[in-house]
Amino acid sequence: ADACWCGNGGGLLVVVGGVMAGGEETKEVVSSRGEAWDRLYESGRTPWETQRPASQLVGLVRCGALQVRGKQCVELCCGTGASSVFLAEAGAARVVGVDVSRVAIEAARKRAAEAGVEEACEFVRGDLLDEATVAGLGAFEVAFECQGFQLLWATDADRASAVAARLVAPGGTLVAVAGNANEYRSYDGGGASLTVAELVGSLSPPAFALESLVETRFDAGECGQESGDAQQHQQQQQREQQRERLPPLAWRA
Repeated sequence: ADACWCGNGGGLLVVVGGVMAGGEETKEVVSSRGEAWDRLYESGRTPWETQRPASQLVGLVRCGALQVRGKQCVELCCGTGASSVFLAEAGAARVVGVDVSRVAIEAARKRAAEAGVEEACEFVRGDLLDEATVAGLGAFEVAFECQGFQLLWATDADRASAVAARLVAPGGTLVAVAGNANEYRSYDGGGASLTVAELVGSLSPPAFALESLVETRFDAGECGQESGDAQQHQQQQQREQQRERLPPLAWRA
């Protein structure tokens, strides 16, 4: 579903404070998570990667509901950077994309260079559940995530909430597109799904004020990059299966 949070500063999701919770993570744990995602990107098993900016973000920016021109923006779990590049092309002064995968970050940097917005984009490899990563980022006027918060939440819900609060500046805006537990079905590459209570409870006062919560669907993926005849055949089959069903249900907040 689609949800928006707002406070006195206006916008979709406004943060007025946030405190990081939990203990330190070891570099070994962070490295292990990153390497696991690297293997997925290298294999092409990335059904969440559409190679396009999230339609929910595009719609909000183009209709004027989300103002990004001249703003400092961050994308959580940015993947290969399509939405980050869109924010830069839409006039953001600076966009920082963060992802735990080295392979994804390298692809994001290449995408920004090809789009001619590399001066406005910075892509950081880091684990958002690691205190050192979050502390080095600062706070932003606009934050966006698609299918990232749900994964952080599934690992450590309290810490995921605190991370979101720390990355959004007071009076800032967070737009989140997260898995929707109203639809109970399995799907390839699926992550955690949240109920309304879980989502609203994770992004709640005093850090956030909810403006709207709307059901939506994730954009259909392209099943990653092709590499090899066998893999191309498998991915073609996956694409055909995807056409026969709707993408997973989501929240946009």
